[in-house]
Amino acid sequence: MSDGSNRIMQHAQLFCARATYPDQISAIQRVGPVVMAINILVVVAVSSLFIADGLHANVLIWAGVGILLSVVGIVAAVKSRKTALTQQSVERAAHVLSLMAGFRAGHWAVGFFMLMPSASTNNQMALGWTLAGMLCGGNFAYGTLPRAAFAYLAVLYAGAIATFIVMGSPILGFLFVAITLYVCFLSVSTLINTQVLRSHIESEMQLKDQNEFMGIVLKDFEEGASDWLWEIGADYKITRGVERFRQSFGFKNSETQNQSLIAILQSRSTTAEQCESVAALQKVLSDAQPFSEVIVHFGDKENEVYCKFSAKPVAGSAGSWRGVVSNITETMVSQNRVNFLAFHDPLTGLPNRLFIKERLDLAVAEHHTLTIERWVMSVDLDGFKTVNDTYGHHTGDRLLVAVARRMQSVLKPSDSISRMGGDEFLLICTASAQQGAIENYAADLINVISQPYDVLGHKLVIGASIGIARVGLDGNTTTDILRHVDLALYRAKHEGRGIACVFNVSMGIEMQKKRILETDLRRAVVEGQFVLHYQPIVSVADTQICGYEALIRWQHPAQGLVPPLEFIPVAEETGLIVQIGEWVINEACKQAIKWPSHVRVSVNLSPLQIRSPKLLNTVVKALSDSGLRPGRLEMEVTESALLEQTDLVFTTLGNLKSLGVRIGLDDFGTGYSSLGYLHKFAFDNIKIDRSFVQAMASRPQSAAVVKAVLMLAEDLGISTTAEGIETVEQFNALKSRGCNEAQGYYFGRPMAISNDEVQTKLVG
Repeated sequence: MSDGSNRIMQHAQLFCARATYPDQISAIQRVGPVVMAINILVVVAVSSLFIADGLHANVLIWAGVGILLSVVGIVAAVKSRKTALTQQSVERAAHVLSLMAGFRAGHWAVGFFMLMPSASTNNQMALGWTLAGMLCGGNFAYGTLPRAAFAYLAVLYAGAIATFIVMGSPILGFLFVAITLYVCFLSVSTLINTQVLRSHIESEMQLKDQNEFMGIVLKDFEEGASDWLWEIGADYKITRGVERFRQSFGFKNSETQNQSLIAILQSRSTTAEQCESVAALQKVLSDAQPFSEVIVHFGDKENEVYCKFSAKPVAGSAGSWRGVVSNITETMVSQNRVNFLAFHDPLTGLPNRLFIKERLDLAVAEHHTLTIERWVMSVDLDGFKTVNDTYGHHTGDRLLVAVARRMQSVLKPSDSISRMGGDEFLLICTASAQQGAIENYAADLINVISQPYDVLGHKLVIGASIGIARVGLDGNTTTDILRHVDLALYRAKHEGRGIACVFNVSMGIEMQKKRILETDLRRAVVEGQFVLHYQPIVSVADTQICGYEALIRWQHPAQGLVPPLEFIPVAEETGLIVQIGEWVINEACKQAIKWPSHVRVSVNLSPLQIRSPKLLNTVVKALSDSGLRPGRLEMEVTESALLEQTDLVFTTLGNLKSLGVRIGLDDFGTGYSSLGYLHKFAFDNIKIDRSFVQAMASRPQSAAVVKAVLMLAEDLGISTTAEGIETVEQFNALKSRGCNEAQGYYFGRPMAISNDEVQTKLVG
């Protein structure tokens, strides 16, 4: 870079000192011999005009001087071609040329002054044309050097004017103006031509400087950049750039010495794909046509290399090539990484939904041409959310990686697996046409997934539910197959989890009914199509009604009264249960304020509702708007509502209890850790599940459970309510065991009531 910069600065300084003079002078020297030869011919021609009058000595002397000057000019021009002009000789050469131009012009000025006055009219006309020609010819000869051209024109112009004055011509004024305009025209022409020439010379000099500068830049670039020039002979052996091959790709001398380019690259190719890339380069070389950007890949995983070749055949050298090679390893590795991430899950390394969708599209397209059966399985992990919430996302991520590795270990080579997101995976697999083959495959997969995991020091156990659909039979498009496999997965989870379900048409019908139900349910929330029925709760001691349990019913405009079991699960899934629950709380409080002051109202809370941050504000507002005393409102929760986010649930229950609201534990004894919940929270009431009450007479175990629960509640100071009492025998048995309250069809079914009906339905 520094050499090129210095060279450019030197040329810039030379230009400031008339850097174009050497080329301007050279132009004069090139045409000099021709001009001088013509000058000799013109001198001889002019002299011949006066042969008839007899050649006088002065004419011969003038002609001899002219011929001598021309010969000297020819000799000087020939010699100057052999001598290079230097910066020091430029000014001297320009000065000499200017003097020579003046002498030549002076020679012709003397000739015109001497011959013109005494010449005949015809000869005067010939001399006049000669004057014009000599002015033009001199301007042509010295036009590239203004000082010489102006010297020539000035001297000859002065001689011409002097001649016209001596002749005393009657048109002297006209001749003076004409010759003056002609000389001015030639002077301007000289300036213009000189400027054009100088611009051309300057452009050539700048281009030369740029070429020199770029040569230096390219040399530096080739030494330090990822691109370099290469050349091979007819035998494909590297004749240029071999050292850069060694430096960039780590080749040893022994690997490149006397080896063709193809052989060198093949020696480092370790995979079929790499060998194909080298073969592609060999093919374009054999085609003997210019090519560009042929990518060759070679090297092992730790030292993989990508290079890009461009070249064209060397003119006049059969079989030789010259071009540029680029080391694009970093770019290709980054691009491969981006491509990998675009189609793979960054956590597990499994293909993602984009990749598996392409595979599924291909499976659908090939369905009619293949004899094997293709199945799609959607795998959803059971219990993963609990692990994630309990041990944190980092542990959950490690668990997902472990699950992915297990599934990969049991899949067939022809199967494809992807992570669809969260804890859901999708498989495209093959299975024999034998009955139950795909179910057995899925069962084995569930068994593998369900084995214990050791993750970051934690012993974890999860399960899996699987939905299955067959390509072709259960859908001819990717969209249909994915929808049907989701329906099968939904059925598997709905039927208890940990199982696999194969799609059938009835699932689609059920889902359609569910979608219609969901649409109607959303309309019901907006239009207020719900009503509350109440079932009495009786004090066992005096058989008086001490409360009512509020039970929601849906007054469907077309189907009539819809029971909760048909629409509550849909409300839970869609999240509508929160809005519906708010309405129940508000409506129950508005109704209960009309009842006797000792009668309370019980409202059931769904699992989703109790985890809603809006619940506390809803209860506070309902109590405030209705004026109901908090102690007359009891909120009932089931053990299933306490399974997830237990701390959050107990915090919410504690806040409700601090308002004075009673908290009851519903369906006691049927959950997972009933006693543990009694230890964590001070419930006001527990409801003994109807399954134990109704089996007391036939199963001693149930009677023992009821007795134990009643004794435990008495010791803890918790009120008890027995559900499902349908006979007087059941009532008397519970009364004898110390149960506080009772509820069931024996006392009354759920029904719509008014304030007056509450008064009359007290059990006497």
